[in-house]
Amino acid sequence: QGAYGTRDIPAIARLALLSLLLLLVGAFGAWLVSRRTTRPLATLTAAAEAVAAGDYGVRVEPSGDDEIARLGTSFNYMATEVGTSRDELEMQSEEAQAAGEELGQSNGQLGGALASLEESEAQFRALADSIPQLAWMAFADGSIFWFNQRWYEYTGTTPEQVVGWGWQSMHEPSVLPLVLERWRASIVSGARFEMEFPLRGADGRFRWFLTRVEPLRDRDGRLVRWFGTNTDVQSLRDARDAAEAANRAKSDFLAVMSHELRTPLNAIGGYVQLLETGVYGPVSETQLPALSRITRSQRHLL
Repeated sequence: QGAYGTRDIPAIARLALLSLLLLLVGAFGAWLVSRRTTRPLATLTAAAEAVAAGDYGVRVEPSGDDEIARLGTSFNYMATEVGTSRDELEMQSEEAQAAGEELGQSNGQLGGALASLEESEAQFRALADSIPQLAWMAFADGSIFWFNQRWYEYTGTTPEQVVGWGWQSMHEPSVLPLVLERWRASIVSGARFEMEFPLRGADGRFRWFLTRVEPLRDRDGRLVRWFGTNTDVQSLRDARDAAEAANRAKSDFLAVMSHELRTPLNAIGGYVQLLETGVYGPVSETQLPALSRITRSQRHLL
């Protein structure tokens, strides 16, 4: 019968049965513990997958031991923050998209305005090139940045020679200091400029020009540009000089004629007075009216 007697078999069976029972109880307890632990974890896992899929409203009920409960609370807080951040991001994205559309419209309007401005500028330059005067434009500080075609035709210069302050080389040296003094005074005060001075032509000869410069201001009244014209007045000055010479000649002629006439007229008046006083003898009654007529005519001629 081996090492154990027949009487020991029931005890061994009971021991084995007890061991099996303990094993089953332990397994069941372990299953309960595992279920209590893994169930919240499974819930957390499913919730995390939902958040990853874009469902930011999913929440879990904190349960289990303290660690798992705190994990569930942390997850809910994280999901709330992620959802809030996503809503803010979507709002910012919509605002950015709206701003982009508005910017696109603004760019389109700006492009149209620039095109219109360029067209207006081209028309202005064509008009300025067609006028008989020399024309130019300057910045607010007085430096010239554009001349019309007639300026270049008259002076025989190039833009590189005269743009900025190079135009001074076209002025008569003795007059230039006064031109600069008055031009700078206008720049400081913002007042219109007007002056006559000579400009040298491509042939090297100087002709007189009447220069007028108008200030151009923006809608706020700030001076932004100057627009100037030079009008050839050489012929007018020649005509004026000729008229002044003719006027002087006329005045000289009238002075001489007046002197030449006054001398005999005064003599006539003097002799009439002598006759009337009887210096040359008595005057008859019939002679007195004739003497009066002579005196009236003499005074009229004077």
